Amino acid sequence: MTTPKKTSFEVSAEKRFWLNDGTILSSLKELDNAFGKMNESVWKHHVTKDRNDFANWVEGVFQEKKLGLAIRKAKTAKAAGKLVRSKVEGARLWTFF
Repeated sequence: MTTPKKTSFEVSAEKRFWLNDGTILSSLKELDNAFGKMNESVWKHHVTKDRNDFANWVEGVFQEKKLGLAIRKAKTAKAAGKLVRSKVEGARLWTFF
């Protein structure tokens, strides 16, 4: 079983995320980029009052419980993207230690 690299937040092919518009995501950076381009219908397909596919993926695949919880509270893709970007950029800042 392959676990994602914490500094790059990339996953193997079997753990990728498929958006309902056909986009395939393999990393948190790709998720951030997707949030930046995402239309409301894609957001609403994956986020309902009963589920949040993005938060489930972040928590289940990347083991990022705090980020998943924050994404659950986001009301828009843009807001969720800011959270993911903060995590990715924050991790990159500490990779030289």
